[in-house]
Amino acid sequence: GSPVDSNDLGPLPPGWEERTHTDGRVFFINHNIKKTQWEDPRMQNVAITG
Repeated sequence: GSPVDSNDLGPLPPGWEERTHTDGRVFFINHNIKKTQWEDPRMQNVAITG
């Protein structure tokens, strides 16, 4: 199948923010637990639910 476009995933979960690192990579901030990660939480949700 075709790769999933991040625009098709809809908005980030509540409390999440998408930021661009100084080197150009995108990372995600979970303000609920004050953590950052490289993985898109929407992609993780897709993987979990099927």
